[in-house]
Amino acid sequence: MSVVQIALRGLQFLWILLLTALIGNVLAGKTSNNSPTNYAMFTIVFCWLVWIYGMAAAFIEGIAIPIVLLILDAFATMFTFIAGVVIASKLGAHSCNNDGYLESASILRDNGSTTRHCRELQASCAFFWFLFACFIGSMVMTGLKGGFGGMKRGGGGAPAMSQVR
Repeated sequence: MSVVQIALRGLQFLWILLLTALIGNVLAGKTSNNSPTNYAMFTIVFCWLVWIYGMAAAFIEGIAIPIVLLILDAFATMFTFIAGVVIASKLGAHSCNNDGYLESASILRDNGSTTRHCRELQASCAFFWFLFACFIGSMVMTGLKGGFGGMKRGGGGAPAMSQVR
């Protein structure tokens, strides 16, 4: 794997770690089920699995299957996009200091400290978009390295010009 892909995986680690802490803290304060935050945690767990396989494939070439990496990156990209959209749509673009907004936002109900959880969810939304960009980069890099089924890595199957008569 290239240095660029390893750097992208490093950035993915940073965003996944931050998202795990933020969404985990929001879920720890919940007293009832809230599907957007539950989906966000599902997405984070899936991203951890993709990241672990991606990093292992970066250092152990024998387990690197480009099409599997491409598919996993594609699913992680899709899941992070959906999580970012869902959290953004549930939060809206309001100030976390506005008491009327804090009481009306369904995603913030059932929390002890709604202002803190509002800020954590806003940060999580931003980090989901950063993670989305990193997964797009990984997916493109994997595709360019031969993740598409028909793409050839070497000189291809055509004969050299000296062999053509």
